[in-house]
Amino acid sequence: MFKKYPIKRRIAHDESLLSYLISVADSHGVDILILLEMIKLNEKFRMHSGDLKRVDFYPGSIINLDKLCYVTSLKHYEINNSTFTNVINIFNESAKGESCRVLNNMIRENLFYCPDCLKNSKQLSLLWKIDGINMCFEHRCKLLSTCCQCLEPIKYKNIRVINHCPHCSKKLSDVKTDKDISENELNYQEWLIDNWKYLLNYSGNRLSSSETALRILYVLNEQQNKYSKELVKMNGYQGRLEQLLQCARGTLTKKKAVHISMLLSTLYSQGIHIKDFLKLTLPTEFIDSLHEKSIGHWASTNSCIAPWCLNYGKKGLLIATGSMNSVKRGKALTYYMACPECGCEYALDSEKHLVERTYFIHAFTILEKINISKLTWPEKEKVMGLKRDRIRRVLAYFQSRRTFAYECIDCIPAIDNQLLQLLVDKIQQGTDIQEIRFWQQWINYDQYLLYRFHHKVISILITNPYLQKSGKNSDPCFKKLITATCEEFLKNNININLPSVSLAAGTSSTTIRSKDCSDVVISFRIKQTEHRREKLIQEIEQKVIAYFDKHVGEKIFSQKLYAAINVQYPYLKLHAFWLAEKIEQMRKEHNLQAHDAA
Repeated sequence: MFKKYPIKRRIAHDESLLSYLISVADSHGVDILILLEMIKLNEKFRMHSGDLKRVDFYPGSIINLDKLCYVTSLKHYEINNSTFTNVINIFNESAKGESCRVLNNMIRENLFYCPDCLKNSKQLSLLWKIDGINMCFEHRCKLLSTCCQCLEPIKYKNIRVINHCPHCSKKLSDVKTDKDISENELNYQEWLIDNWKYLLNYSGNRLSSSETALRILYVLNEQQNKYSKELVKMNGYQGRLEQLLQCARGTLTKKKAVHISMLLSTLYSQGIHIKDFLKLTLPTEFIDSLHEKSIGHWASTNSCIAPWCLNYGKKGLLIATGSMNSVKRGKALTYYMACPECGCEYALDSEKHLVERTYFIHAFTILEKINISKLTWPEKEKVMGLKRDRIRRVLAYFQSRRTFAYECIDCIPAIDNQLLQLLVDKIQQGTDIQEIRFWQQWINYDQYLLYRFHHKVISILITNPYLQKSGKNSDPCFKKLITATCEEFLKNNININLPSVSLAAGTSSTTIRSKDCSDVVISFRIKQTEHRREKLIQEIEQKVIAYFDKHVGEKIFSQKLYAAINVQYPYLKLHAFWLAEKIEQMRKEHNLQAHDAA
């Protein structure tokens, strides 16, 4: 049960929610932790002084906001404006706001304050918690970081009365302020404070990490329509430019947020306000030119190097197939490309040299010198340096083109144009190549390979992925079936993956992929992983509470604690860093109390 407090004042402009709640608790003669116990989100979890820093960060993660509004008569928008919720909502892509990392190492745990503000209003400004804001623009003075009486730094978690040092109980406002600030610093602080005020009160559209990175690059590109790497470098991005480019292009293997400090430093250097940044509209030409540099640029400046290919040495005819990363024969490869004429696949090595990912060019250099048709399979493998199946593919490939005077494969009928056209038509209609492999028309596997590596078929297979992306193979009814199956799996906590979903839906993994439904399975699998992780973290919280209750008066060691709750510290630090920090804070305070009791 909880009661409604008679509040004498509203939350002030720029005041932090923690400051307001400390004042409310103090005016009613209760500790801030007791007040938080009344409105906490998780009824099973005990509030701790280490939780106080979470109040201003993302209160919805620990506080029942509806209860808070009832108890204090605050509005939801007032809560958002007095915390970092609005900032997190702009840049965060995760469902859990507290996991947002755009503000990492930006929020102070120690109090920075303006004595004149405390003397006049007796409240703590949310701006004082932001690392980098070092002055009060209203009073033109530097913020202080310690009590001027006892010279001790003040942690927010120890504050119970506003304007009083928790160490010596002296008033923090009883001191003269330092107004010795240079003109350049004054201008920078004014700009920074004004931008942060706008962010803290912004409730507009969200930006994904990719959209944020794109806009930063557009600003560094001086808002020109054509991306220029030289211009961007000249304007000096303070973070890692390559990572920013990958983030903008969406090619990062793991999503990473653009840190708010990098964003603000870029905007300040370019003389742009955050308000204008959030309103930016990026021209399509700029976005296209950015992606062109990542994949299409390399495809357009390189040419096929297969000697028998009609496109040999002709630049601009390669097709970009992705910006994947792999290691082949000890070499790091990226920027995948393919020739639609001969089917040879290429990539760039670390020195941006074109290398073959397939093995046809390698085989050609051997076959034009040696006739291997009369050799045994072990001899062929030794000469070619390839396994048997790859040799069969190579021989079918070159026989379909009549590249060599001799027959690469014996006892195989010549290509039937009607059968070839049927194969081409089926592929264009979306029939999977694995299904075609088992047609009854084939005499054996070698004949299938002869048609499979025909230049018409290879051309269709290379370009077909782009046709599928347009939705050609999409089936709304089939997608609805897969979605319903995944929802049922999610509800019953059954492992979601392609094999299990295809089995339950009475289809195959190949069909799910060909009908553009693999993304549905992946999205539900991610959702299931997040649900399981959240449940696990809740269970960990309960185990931690039980462990502390069981060891009252005893010294607690981290290694034994994590062994008892059966979780690895790195895992918790990665997926619930706030809980890892809270456990450490609880442990320190518990051990201090145990030491004092002893």
